Amino acid sequence: MRRAVVALAAALALTAIVGCGGGGGEEVLPAQRYLPLEEGNWWRYQVTDYTVEQAGAGSGMRVRLPLLNRVVVWSPAVSSAQGQPGVGVSTTSITGTRTIGGGQWYETTTTLHDSGVDPSVQYFRHDTQGLQSRASAAETAYYRIYAPITPGTTWNPPFGANDVSSIVSISAEARVEAGTFTDCLLVSEAWDEEDGRVRILSWFAPEVGMVRSEDYLDDTLIGKSEMTTYRVATR
Repeated sequence: MRRAVVALAAALALTAIVGCGGGGGEEVLPAQRYLPLEEGNWWRYQVTDYTVEQAGAGSGMRVRLPLLNRVVVWSPAVSSAQGQPGVGVSTTSITGTRTIGGGQWYETTTTLHDSGVDPSVQYFRHDTQGLQSRASAAETAYYRIYAPITPGTTWNPPFGANDVSSIVSISAEARVEAGTFTDCLLVSEAWDEEDGRVRILSWFAPEVGMVRSEDYLDDTLIGKSEMTTYRVATR
């Protein structure tokens, strides 16, 4: 079973990005540009599960939740015919804030539409080291983005010796239904699971958020999320 844990150079980032990071007052925070956190912001994705192709109709659909790659849900109500991927729609909304461990976190609710799966609540915050996320108030927090925000930056989330994240690019392009986004931050996350090595690639567009992610198992594409529409408040 897959585990359900949660989950520009530094000088340029620090001079170009100003925002509230959930820590009290305005601060200069390195990752704020790539995931604007404000109540009322939301992102909608088409999510695709390629593992359904082998399973056939009525088998259900596996969804790795957009924005929180380490949480996987099983949707029995979303399935496909033999040889076709499963396709669903999810929306992630910032629904409020909560104090956890003395810090302010933004609460997000992810709904997988017409799936029979209850909405899932997670938490995000920016600090001076990057973007943190956690699957619940009780789960371990980890960095989705880590400074300095420049290609080659690598860090190790606290879930295992072979858990490695890195910044691949700060100038990637992503073409999705919501549009074509340039100068994206491309982040790689990789870890070992019982059935192989998982690798997730995530594209974060400036002033927008995550616009695309791809889910690989031992170099085989098994799922993806692509943004179809969004609402992000302008500062």
